[in-house]
Amino acid sequence: MNTAPLSLKQAVLVLALLVLCAPAAQAQPDEVLIDNSKVLGPLKRSAVAFPHGTHMAALDCLNCHHRMEKGKNTLDAGALEEKAKGVRCQDCHAVKGTRIAPDLDPTQTPLMQAFHKQCLGCHQKTAALGKKTGPRTCAGCHPVAKAKAAAKAEPKAGS
Repeated sequence: MNTAPLSLKQAVLVLALLVLCAPAAQAQPDEVLIDNSKVLGPLKRSAVAFPHGTHMAALDCLNCHHRMEKGKNTLDAGALEEKAKGVRCQDCHAVKGTRIAPDLDPTQTPLMQAFHKQCLGCHQKTAALGKKTGPRTCAGCHPVAKAKAAAKAEPKAGS
């Protein structure tokens, strides 16, 4: 068995291969602003600052990203690159509306319900297991902007 150390050329080649073969998730942003006002119209609550990096460290990508066919997630994790077509929630759930019942077909779940079901559902399950989790209230994900709150608190002219 040859145990000679790698030459500099071999070490550089190995390092280059590791960098080139790193999973696409490594290039994903740590925080993503989820703002679907283009799909849903004007929002009543603020967009969500989603801590993507925190979730990537704790979960498999396919826990959240999915392409459901006959009840199974058929999405290839290798397709999860930033701005790739067909991997964002709004790519399949851009149906206007908020709640439908019964929720039998995930492709018929409106976008807002899909987010709430996916995110809030996971946070509730995690909390039920006694583990630290994300917010489970509206304001926890959609904080009221300080400017909006200040504007509401200011007395109106002529009052």
